[in-house]
Amino acid sequence: MSDIHLELRRDRVLLGAIVLTFCAHGAAMLGMLAFLLPLVPGGGGEGGDVDRVMRIAASPLAYRLGWLGWQVTAASDIVFAIALLRASGERARRAAVVQLILVVLAVIPDQGAQFMLVTRGVELARAAAASGDPSVFIAFENTMFPLTSGWAALFYTLAAIGWAYTFRLSGRYNRTLALLSPPMLTLFLAISIAPVLPLALRPRGEVIGAGNAFGFMLLEIWFVAAFVATRRPASR
Repeated sequence: MSDIHLELRRDRVLLGAIVLTFCAHGAAMLGMLAFLLPLVPGGGGEGGDVDRVMRIAASPLAYRLGWLGWQVTAASDIVFAIALLRASGERARRAAVVQLILVVLAVIPDQGAQFMLVTRGVELARAAAASGDPSVFIAFENTMFPLTSGWAALFYTLAAIGWAYTFRLSGRYNRTLALLSPPMLTLFLAISIAPVLPLALRPRGEVIGAGNAFGFMLLEIWFVAAFVATRRPASR
Protein backbone atom coordinates (compact mmCIF):
# COMPACT_ATOMS: atom_id res chain seq x y z
CA MET A 1 0.00 0.00 0.00
CA SER A 2 1.42 3.39 -1.03
CA ASP A 3 2.05 6.14 1.50
CA ILE A 4 -0.78 8.23 -0.01
CA HIS A 5 -3.28 5.37 0.25
CA LEU A 6 -2.17 4.63 3.81
CA GLU A 7 -2.58 8.30 4.74
CA LEU A 8 -6.06 8.42 3.20
CA ARG A 9 -7.05 5.25 5.05
CA ARG A 10 -5.86 6.68 8.37
CA ASP A 11 -7.76 9.89 7.68
CA ARG A 12 -10.94 7.87 7.06
CA VAL A 13 -10.44 6.10 10.38
CA LEU A 14 -9.95 9.48 12.07
CA LEU A 15 -13.14 10.79 10.45
CA GLY A 16 -15.03 7.78 11.79
CA ALA A 17 -13.56 8.33 15.26
CA ILE A 18 -14.64 11.99 15.20
CA VAL A 19 -18.19 10.96 14.28
CA LEU A 20 -18.17 8.34 17.04
CA THR A 21 -17.04 10.72 19.77
CA PHE A 22 -19.42 13.46 18.52
CA CYS A 23 -22.36 11.04 18.78
CA ALA A 24 -21.18 9.68 22.14
CA HIS A 25 -20.90 13.15 23.67
CA GLY A 26 -24.30 14.13 22.30
CA ALA A 27 -25.93 10.97 23.65
CA ALA A 28 -24.25 11.47 27.04
CA MET A 29 -25.61 15.02 27.27
CA LEU A 30 -29.11 13.79 26.40
CA GLY A 31 -28.76 11.04 29.01
CA MET A 32 -27.68 13.65 31.52
CA LEU A 33 -30.85 15.62 30.86
CA ALA A 34 -33.11 12.58 30.77
CA PHE A 35 -31.75 10.60 33.73
CA LEU A 36 -28.85 11.98 35.70
CA LEU A 37 -29.39 15.69 36.24
CA PRO A 38 -31.83 15.46 39.20
CA LEU A 39 -29.62 12.82 40.84
CA VAL A 40 -26.27 14.66 41.04
CA PRO A 41 -25.11 17.63 43.16
CA GLY A 42 -26.07 20.95 41.61
CA GLY A 43 -28.30 19.23 39.07
CA GLY A 44 -31.32 21.33 39.91
CA GLY A 45 -33.57 18.59 41.27
CA GLU A 46 -36.25 19.46 43.79
CA GLY A 47 -35.44 19.29 47.49
CA GLY A 48 -32.13 18.86 49.26
CA ASP A 49 -29.64 16.02 49.58
CA VAL A 50 -32.12 13.76 51.39
CA ASP A 51 -34.60 13.99 48.51
CA ARG A 52 -31.85 13.49 45.95
CA VAL A 53 -30.52 10.38 47.67
CA MET A 54 -34.08 9.04 47.92
CA ARG A 55 -34.43 9.49 44.16
CA ILE A 56 -31.19 7.56 43.54
CA ALA A 57 -32.36 4.73 45.79
CA ALA A 58 -35.74 4.65 44.04
CA SER A 59 -34.30 4.90 40.50
CA PRO A 60 -30.93 3.12 40.41
CA LEU A 61 -31.46 2.21 36.73
CA ALA A 62 -31.83 5.88 35.76
CA TYR A 63 -28.71 6.72 37.77
CA ARG A 64 -26.73 4.00 36.03
CA LEU A 65 -28.07 4.86 32.57
CA GLY A 66 -27.11 8.49 33.11
CA TRP A 67 -23.53 7.52 33.95
CA LEU A 68 -23.43 4.92 31.15
CA GLY A 69 -23.46 7.69 28.56
CA TRP A 70 -20.26 9.17 30.02
CA GLN A 71 -18.68 5.71 30.17
CA VAL A 72 -19.29 5.27 26.43
CA THR A 73 -17.93 8.78 25.88
CA ALA A 74 -14.70 7.90 27.70
CA ALA A 75 -14.26 4.89 25.41
CA SER A 76 -14.89 7.06 22.35
CA ASP A 77 -12.26 9.55 23.54
CA ILE A 78 -9.69 6.76 23.63
CA VAL A 79 -10.67 5.65 20.12
CA PHE A 80 -10.37 9.24 18.89
CA ALA A 81 -6.99 9.73 20.58
CA ILE A 82 -5.60 6.53 19.02
CA ALA A 83 -6.97 7.44 15.58
CA LEU A 84 -5.46 10.92 15.86
CA LEU A 85 -2.09 9.43 16.76
CA ARG A 86 -2.20 7.03 13.81
CA ALA A 87 -3.19 9.82 11.39
CA SER A 88 -0.51 12.25 12.58
CA GLY A 89 2.69 12.72 10.65
CA GLU A 90 6.19 13.04 12.05
CA ARG A 91 5.79 16.75 12.77
CA ALA A 92 2.80 16.13 15.06
CA ARG A 93 3.87 12.72 16.41
CA ARG A 94 5.10 13.89 19.81
CA ALA A 95 1.99 15.99 20.48
CA ALA A 96 -0.20 13.08 19.36
CA VAL A 97 1.50 10.71 21.82
CA VAL A 98 1.07 13.21 24.65
CA GLN A 99 -2.66 13.70 23.97
CA LEU A 100 -3.20 9.93 24.05
CA ILE A 101 -1.38 9.65 27.39
CA LEU A 102 -3.48 12.49 28.81
CA VAL A 103 -6.72 10.83 27.70
CA VAL A 104 -5.69 7.60 29.44
CA LEU A 105 -4.77 9.56 32.59
CA ALA A 106 -8.23 11.16 32.48
CA VAL A 107 -10.12 7.91 31.95
CA ILE A 108 -8.55 6.13 34.94
CA PRO A 109 -9.95 8.36 37.74
CA ASP A 110 -13.07 9.17 35.71
CA GLN A 111 -14.18 5.61 35.14
CA GLY A 112 -12.95 4.42 38.53
CA ALA A 113 -15.11 7.02 40.27
CA GLN A 114 -18.11 6.36 38.05
CA PHE A 115 -17.86 2.62 38.65
CA MET A 116 -17.85 3.22 42.39
CA LEU A 117 -20.82 5.59 42.15
CA VAL A 118 -23.01 3.12 40.26
CA THR A 119 -22.07 0.18 42.50
CA ARG A 120 -21.10 1.14 46.04
CA GLY A 121 -22.86 4.49 45.66
CA VAL A 122 -26.21 2.88 44.86
CA GLU A 123 -25.84 0.54 47.86
CA LEU A 124 -25.14 3.51 50.15
CA ALA A 125 -28.09 5.44 48.69
CA ARG A 126 -30.40 2.52 49.45
CA ALA A 127 -29.05 2.30 53.00
CA ALA A 128 -29.50 6.07 53.39
CA ALA A 129 -33.08 5.86 52.13
CA ALA A 130 -33.83 3.13 54.65
CA SER A 131 -32.30 5.04 57.56
CA GLY A 132 -33.24 8.57 56.50
CA ASP A 133 -29.64 9.68 57.05
CA PRO A 134 -27.75 10.54 53.82
CA SER A 135 -24.50 11.56 55.55
CA VAL A 136 -22.54 8.40 54.66
CA PHE A 137 -23.61 8.59 51.01
CA ILE A 138 -22.85 12.31 50.81
CA ALA A 139 -19.37 11.77 52.29
CA PHE A 140 -18.74 9.01 49.75
CA GLU A 141 -20.06 11.18 46.91
CA ASN A 142 -17.88 14.10 48.02
CA THR A 143 -14.86 11.80 47.64
CA MET A 144 -15.86 10.42 44.22
CA PHE A 145 -17.09 13.56 42.47
CA PRO A 146 -13.80 15.49 42.51
CA LEU A 147 -12.19 12.50 40.78
CA THR A 148 -14.57 12.56 37.82
CA SER A 149 -15.66 16.21 37.63
CA GLY A 150 -12.34 17.66 38.80
CA TRP A 151 -9.13 15.69 38.28
CA ALA A 152 -10.39 13.63 35.34
CA ALA A 153 -11.96 16.71 33.75
CA LEU A 154 -8.64 18.54 34.11
CA PHE A 155 -6.77 15.76 32.29
CA TYR A 156 -9.49 15.65 29.60
CA THR A 157 -9.03 19.40 29.14
CA LEU A 158 -5.26 19.01 28.85
CA ALA A 159 -5.91 16.22 26.33
CA ALA A 160 -8.21 18.54 24.37
CA ILE A 161 -5.43 21.13 24.28
CA GLY A 162 -3.29 18.32 22.87
CA TRP A 163 -5.98 17.56 20.27
CA ALA A 164 -6.01 21.18 19.11
CA TYR A 165 -2.21 21.35 19.01
CA THR A 166 -1.94 18.06 17.13
CA PHE A 167 -4.48 19.23 14.57
CA ARG A 168 -2.52 22.42 14.11
CA LEU A 169 0.80 20.64 13.63
CA SER A 170 -0.86 18.16 11.25
CA GLY A 171 -2.08 20.94 8.94
CA ARG A 172 -5.72 20.27 9.82
CA TYR A 173 -6.29 23.55 11.65
CA ASN A 174 -9.01 25.66 10.03
CA ARG A 175 -10.41 29.08 10.93
CA THR A 176 -13.26 27.66 13.02
CA LEU A 177 -10.89 25.58 15.14
CA ALA A 178 -8.58 28.57 15.58
CA LEU A 179 -11.45 30.78 16.77
CA LEU A 180 -13.23 28.18 18.90
CA SER A 181 -10.36 26.41 20.67
CA PRO A 182 -9.08 29.23 22.98
CA PRO A 183 -12.44 30.17 24.62
CA MET A 184 -13.62 26.56 24.81
CA LEU A 185 -10.41 25.30 26.40
CA THR A 186 -10.27 28.25 28.81
CA LEU A 187 -13.82 27.50 29.95
CA PHE A 188 -13.03 23.81 30.41
CA LEU A 189 -9.94 24.67 32.44
CA ALA A 190 -11.98 26.89 34.76
CA ILE A 191 -14.78 24.40 35.36
CA SER A 192 -12.40 21.43 35.77
CA ILE A 193 -10.35 23.24 38.41
CA ALA A 194 -13.45 24.46 40.28
CA PRO A 195 -14.51 21.10 41.85
CA VAL A 196 -11.08 20.56 43.45
CA LEU A 197 -10.80 24.03 44.97
CA PRO A 198 -11.25 24.43 48.75
CA LEU A 199 -14.92 24.62 49.69
CA ALA A 200 -14.65 28.31 50.57
CA LEU A 201 -13.49 29.10 47.01
CA ARG A 202 -15.55 26.55 45.11
CA PRO A 203 -18.38 27.87 42.91
CA ARG A 204 -21.88 26.52 43.43
CA GLY A 205 -22.69 23.23 41.75
CA GLU A 206 -25.21 24.97 39.51
CA VAL A 207 -22.49 27.28 38.18
CA ILE A 208 -20.16 24.36 37.44
CA GLY A 209 -23.03 22.46 35.81
CA ALA A 210 -23.96 25.38 33.58
CA GLY A 211 -20.32 25.83 32.57
CA ASN A 212 -20.06 22.16 31.70
CA ALA A 213 -23.26 22.27 29.63
CA PHE A 214 -22.05 25.25 27.61
CA GLY A 215 -18.54 23.81 27.28
CA PHE A 216 -19.82 20.51 25.90
CA MET A 217 -22.00 22.32 23.36
CA LEU A 218 -18.88 24.16 22.18
CA LEU A 219 -17.03 20.83 22.07
CA GLU A 220 -19.67 19.36 19.75
CA ILE A 221 -19.16 22.32 17.38
CA TRP A 222 -15.39 21.74 17.71
CA PHE A 223 -15.80 18.12 16.60
CA VAL A 224 -17.77 19.25 13.54
CA ALA A 225 -14.99 21.72 12.68
CA ALA A 226 -12.40 18.97 13.23
CA PHE A 227 -14.33 16.69 10.86
CA VAL A 228 -14.38 19.38 8.17
CA ALA A 229 -10.68 20.14 8.72
CA THR A 230 -9.79 16.46 8.39
CA ARG A 231 -11.74 16.12 5.13
CA ARG A 232 -10.18 19.29 3.73
CA PRO A 233 -6.74 19.72 5.30
CA ALA A 234 -5.08 23.09 4.74
CA SER A 235 -1.63 21.56 4.36
CA ARG A 236 0.44 18.50 5.28
